[in-house]
Amino acid sequence: MLWACLRLTRLALDALHSGNERHPHAVVDGTGPRRRVVFANDAATKIGVSNGQPLASAQLLCPRLAITSRDEAAERQALETFATWIYRYSADVSLAAPDTLFAEIGASLNLFDGWPALERRMRGELDHLGFNYSFAAAPTAAAARVFAACNAGIAIPAAALQPVLDAAPLVASGLAPETVSALH
Repeated sequence: MLWACLRLTRLALDALHSGNERHPHAVVDGTGPRRRVVFANDAATKIGVSNGQPLASAQLLCPRLAITSRDEAAERQALETFATWIYRYSADVSLAAPDTLFAEIGASLNLFDGWPALERRMRGELDHLGFNYSFAAAPTAAAARVFAACNAGIAIPAAALQPVLDAAPLVASGLAPETVSALH
């Protein structure tokens, strides 16, 4: 088995079709004083705005910060669109909300002349779709998620999996923060 993991790394922003990177922009969630930045674009990040930051703090750092309310329905729709797209490579597709999907692509390797050709084809199509992503493959979905979170863009054979996973940060596992803390 070979699992591909596709992480839509800026889904909250990309789902809103807000690709203007020259001006500071953030997607926010919550109400009243509990509004927080879900995703800040590169221009906002350079000024000091960060994901998870209270909106009031972000606006103090960047008074010209453009804000957009999070649209979880648009994010879900985008994730489902990507799932539909990846079905051309695998019938075994799983969504991992809010921004990740998995596909077992091992059976497709022969159809597409091996991993390098399949990866090139998939990346070409992904690039055309216009969303920011990270992509990796591994013998297990969990390992593929770790490599995608590290933006590794690699496929690891089963024999080499353990040493490569040992070098990856635990936070890339997708585990809850309290679980990561307990494991350290």
